[in-house]
Amino acid sequence: MKRTAVMLALILVLALNCPALLLAQTGATATPDHVHLTWTGDPATTMTINWRTDATTRSGVVQYAKGTTISPTSPRVAATSRPFSTDLGTVTIHVAKLTKLSPNTQYSYRVGNGSGDWSPTCTFTTAETNPSKVKFLVFGDSQSPPGGDAPYGVWKTTLHNAFKANPDARFFMNRGDLVDVGNNYAHWNGWFSAAAGVADRIPIMPVVGNHETTPAAPTRRPHYWVAQFALPQNGPDGLK
Repeated sequence: MKRTAVMLALILVLALNCPALLLAQTGATATPDHVHLTWTGDPATTMTINWRTDATTRSGVVQYAKGTTISPTSPRVAATSRPFSTDLGTVTIHVAKLTKLSPNTQYSYRVGNGSGDWSPTCTFTTAETNPSKVKFLVFGDSQSPPGGDAPYGVWKTTLHNAFKANPDARFFMNRGDLVDVGNNYAHWNGWFSAAAGVADRIPIMPVVGNHETTPAAPTRRPHYWVAQFALPQNGPDGLK
């Protein structure tokens, strides 16, 4: 018992004096991840890009260009960056909105801090101005129980197989219960890790479910869900 108490005290002292240990718990680093697309404006002429970094990276930028190649002179758009406190520590959430894009056009992009820490280059295609039809993917209950060798493995397999079978899908929806415990950051790490390779190519338009509000304390609100997705704003003041 004495040895355990000493070890716990040592871990606490190290954590308090070495912020990097706390940052490591979140899984976030200076290199962007959790990159995903959403819409907050006209799908034909805008795209909203979301990502996260560790708490020490306090600013972000998107560099983009038509086609599949980005050059050093490609346009850049500064992100809005803010800290996000989780049960595993604090990270930085970055959101940038690209505007005045051409409809039905492929773009390449990368996100980072403007210097050496860039994400891989990804592509997206803007929507048509007045499409006669639109194909999109619909999922529900991607939640996964904690533990196991491959948490959110079923979600990863389902999402990637669906996109592989429908590469012309323009976006995807998740009708709620994205994660099993909405205010537990480890679940979101699993969800975003599984969605990588699809959510950074076509927008995700999620719907909040009851699991996004768990656990009940202190209030049953989807704090983590709201913090991580930039979406069109609706609802009453104070509960957008």
